[in-house]
Amino acid sequence: MASGSITDLLDLVAAPLMVVDADGRTIRRLNHDAVTLVGVLAVPALPASTAAVFGEAAAEALAAALGAIAPASEDLPPECEIACVLDGFDRRIALRPRRLSPPETGFLVTVTDRTDVDDARLQLFAWQEEMRTILDSLPVGVEIMDEAMDTVLVNRHSRGMWGYTVEETGRLDDWWAAAYPDPDYREEVRRSWLAGVEEARRTNAEMLPQEWVITCKDGSRKTVQFRFRAVGSALLNVYLDVTRERRLEAMLLEMATTDSLTGLGSRRYFFDQAARCLADPEQLGSLVTVLMFDIDHFKQINDRYGHAVGDRVLIEFARRCREAMRHTDVIGRLGGEEFAAMLPDTGFSEAGDIAERIRAAVSSTPIDFGEGAVVVTVSVGVVTDVAGRLGLDQLLEQADRALYAAKAAGRDRVSFAPRGGGEPAAAAPAYARTEAAGTPPSDDPLPTGTLPRRAVLS
Repeated sequence: MASGSITDLLDLVAAPLMVVDADGRTIRRLNHDAVTLVGVLAVPALPASTAAVFGEAAAEALAAALGAIAPASEDLPPECEIACVLDGFDRRIALRPRRLSPPETGFLVTVTDRTDVDDARLQLFAWQEEMRTILDSLPVGVEIMDEAMDTVLVNRHSRGMWGYTVEETGRLDDWWAAAYPDPDYREEVRRSWLAGVEEARRTNAEMLPQEWVITCKDGSRKTVQFRFRAVGSALLNVYLDVTRERRLEAMLLEMATTDSLTGLGSRRYFFDQAARCLADPEQLGSLVTVLMFDIDHFKQINDRYGHAVGDRVLIEFARRCREAMRHTDVIGRLGGEEFAAMLPDTGFSEAGDIAERIRAAVSSTPIDFGEGAVVVTVSVGVVTDVAGRLGLDQLLEQADRALYAAKAAGRDRVSFAPRGGGEPAAAAPAYARTEAAGTPPSDDPLPTGTLPRRAVLS
């Protein structure tokens, strides 16, 4: 059986247990209750000599008791009672060995505390045991550290949260290396954690909660919230596994901010991000651009080919628009076939180039829908202004008027809101500027002529 499995099984037993070699001089395993009895800081890295844990006299007594039994005998070794110092207290303990199978693997030893102390110490010990039981029953991880930030006690939930044993991560440096294998992330966590601890100690208050991603022993990752407080010379840490909650929050946020069909930002996402961009102090005084654009003749596409094809067109249209834009640009679907984009730090010339890239990307290649393909075009309205001079609603209104002018001028073109007022100016598909027609766009029917697998919408 794997050593980790043996340790897990021993921890299920509510009594101090240890596994020793056949001669009793080497301890291979200590379960949680045995570690608690001995004292966390007194336990060396295992395997360790019995003398290092219980003292020379205890080690010799156990070895003598085990040596008195012939190797082939099925008799139970006698219980031996020894005196030792454990966790800072003088103790008298009884060791009751049971031979493992096969015999050469050693003995399983039950450790019983038979210390004869005064009533006050018994009461203190009983209280300590009761507190350990309470801590072990809590549904959160609890760790108590000394002034050097070495672990003194951890409860069962904490040990099970990430799978490391006290021997593996009892020292703070061992914990950093195991829980945060990436050096850069480890250093970020370390700086934030130590700064928070120092502030909590200075103010004698609870540290503000911190959340970090922990790498568990099995390689899985968990988001854990850490809470810390200094209690006298001891340091109390409380750990809450919030992985499920953060995943659910991320899913809900994605649902609220992402258009489920196209994968672009939702209407809410666009308005939130665009307003944030305009309010950004770093943007104030710089030029920003808002685009409004929609698919020409989209209603006719739905009417002729059905909504499934319409959805396919919207998905491909969104992909082409996104690829034609920069990663800093914010794009969202406002509804139906209508889209908008916010371009930070973008002047008139660059805004025109981006708008034309969108127009060309959409119309350059027919959109295939299995049984055919359709050439789709887009009309784009552009407004560029100094960030902070106009509100988002005003910018969208001007961009919408420019889009209206592009439709009126024949569609498949870019129209620009004027810098100083007046009617928007539209550019032809070849990006040569012309004056807007100024008349409402007609709801032209689809052209009747089609090519094999292609319908051209103009």
